Amino acid sequence: DLPDEGLTATIDSYEVKDFNNDGKRDRKPVLYFKEDIKALVLNKTNAGTITTIVGSDELDDWIGHKITLVPREVEFSGKQVWAIRVSLPRRTANRAAVALRRW
Repeated sequence: DLPDEGLTATIDSYEVKDFNNDGKRDRKPVLYFKEDIKALVLNKTNAGTITTIVGSDELDDWIGHKITLVPREVEFSGKQVWAIRVSLPRRTANRAAVALRRW
């Protein structure tokens, strides 16, 4: 559970894992943190935000960067659910995003 104000964590490592998505194989990066918190399976939205923060879509470049994880209500399959989102720091909110061709 994340506090309402979010939690800042340092990316320590990653691995790409296979997930079963309605019988279809889905490969997604999983981020691990230096802090004692659960790993984060990346979706396209969070991957894009981290790409903007770091300035690179290469996962190796993300190691050592701090990101802020926040709880957000989002729509999923027509329902409002809680999700974890990566928040843009104010200093990068106006930075142009790197193309997300990879995601």
